[in-house]
Amino acid sequence: MALTVKPVAVNAGRVADQIQKATDELIQEVAIAITDAALATDAGAKDRVAVGVGGRLRASIRPTFYQGGLVAEVGAQAKYSAFVEFGTGPRGAATNKQDLPDGYSHGPAYMPPVAALKLWARRILGDERAAFWVARAIKRKGGTEAKPFLGPAADDAVADLEKTLRAIEKRFNQKVKPS
Repeated sequence: MALTVKPVAVNAGRVADQIQKATDELIQEVAIAITDAALATDAGAKDRVAVGVGGRLRASIRPTFYQGGLVAEVGAQAKYSAFVEFGTGPRGAATNKQDLPDGYSHGPAYMPPVAALKLWARRILGDERAAFWVARAIKRKGGTEAKPFLGPAADDAVADLEKTLRAIEKRFNQKVKPS
């Protein structure tokens, strides 16, 4: 029995074009998946966040996209967002279940600035002078509880993103699979 090998003509340019096309499609699919995850995080955080006086915290949550949608970040721009997300003082430390960002510490119980609570006290309690008593109560209770909104929303979106990226990877591998 003889073994015969027939030469096969390969158009290297065509193969390179197919690989490039598959790569371009991959990048576009990944960018769409990341955009979807960022938008899901944004919506999930807005659904979870407690809405106070004017909805400032909710309104400050927004996604930012970089590198053609391949990188996204979702954050809350309100100055007090971390205090809500992670809590403050010993009470925050006891109720927070997330990793703290660099530089954030629950610290000891403290009395928050009265000025920061005046608008809330006026709108919710009807008297901005009550802000002092609210601040004092926060200190006496050992801070504020963690009320996470952004972390859980991101966790949910990332879990979905991982599934989507695995499916994209599988499709890509099938496209570039040698025949």
